[in-house]
Amino acid sequence: MVQPLQPVAGWIHSWACNEKYTPLAQLVVAFVFGILLSPWSSGLFFLVVFIIIYEWLLYVFTHGNPQYWSSFTRCAVICGSVLGYIVGRTLSGDEIMVPGVPGDN
Repeated sequence: MVQPLQPVAGWIHSWACNEKYTPLAQLVVAFVFGILLSPWSSGLFFLVVFIIIYEWLLYVFTHGNPQYWSSFTRCAVICGSVLGYIVGRTLSGDEIMVPGVPGDN
């Protein structure tokens, strides 16, 4: 009897253990994803939740193999996504570095 999630788990494992997905590509994708979530006020919350879930699943499906899951690379990717969020908020006109309520002039 075949388990129903077997094909999905195999697909996720082959995606997570892809040698062509370099750390630079991971950093660029994380930066762009941070920019995409930045215009919404709850985007930071969703970004943090996505980062936690994604990193946990990546560790589970790569079995912590240092070839695919490096803590230095993962830290850089997380910082890249947060930097993308900050850049996106700045480009969209939401000044996150100014104290006070946004839009209160």
